[in-house]
Amino acid sequence: WGEGAQNCQKFSKINCAAQCHSGRCFGPKPRECCHLFCAGGCTGPKQSDCLACKNFYDDGVCKQECPPMQVYNPTKYRWEKNPEGKYAYGATCVRDCPEHLLKDNGACV
Repeated sequence: WGEGAQNCQKFSKINCAAQCHSGRCFGPKPRECCHLFCAGGCTGPKQSDCLACKNFYDDGVCKQECPPMQVYNPTKYRWEKNPEGKYAYGATCVRDCPEHLLKDNGACV
């Protein structure tokens, strides 16, 4: 990003254990694999330890999908608004879409 060692991207070549199905790990031991939702390495085993997300980023945590805008209530037999629901804005989960975009089925378009 600039001159000097402090501005360089760090690269480490760790040989991951065979148990690390994604080939990404933070150490060589079998219990040092990155979470399944991590795309670009990690600093620990949790979804919040990912350096980049494979699918969606939601408030510091990598997820398979954003929390849905509606959830089914089996007691009342109907769909209800999910207070935790978020829209997909690219690969990020957001509470509201930017002004210039429309909301469509839980996504900003």
